[in-house]
Amino acid sequence: MVLRPNSVRRVQRNKIIRACNPLYPLPKKPPALLKHHLKNMLDPKPAPNIGNAEALKKMYADMLLELNRPQEALEQYRLSLKSDPNRFNGLYGAGRSAELANQKTLAGTYYKRLLDNCDLSTESDRPELQHAKRFVAETAIQ
Repeated sequence: MVLRPNSVRRVQRNKIIRACNPLYPLPKKPPALLKHHLKNMLDPKPAPNIGNAEALKKMYADMLLELNRPQEALEQYRLSLKSDPNRFNGLYGAGRSAELANQKTLAGTYYKRLLDNCDLSTESDRPELQHAKRFVAETAIQ
């Protein structure tokens, strides 16, 4: 953090106040609350924690897939899968994106990983698993 002389800080504070409201009369000493807000505006602080960045990447990839942009979605799913390699939704989304982007071998790889992670001894009614099984079976025939 760079410390500034008080006079520089005062000039900056006055510029901010004038920019916010040019008709605002500048008091000799601003109220305590205003002082607190100005101090927070002038002092750099770390960004607040907004949650798991990998989850945000997966949500962004989901949005791209919904917007019919599978190539961009696939890149975001790949980034998400680097930190969470065996997430169900991440693997299915990556497979679906690769499938829509006409990358059949890559889609098959993601779908196989998804099926390997799930217990195949029990039959699941999840449409994602049904789609993955069907895709893997079709590509194996070809």
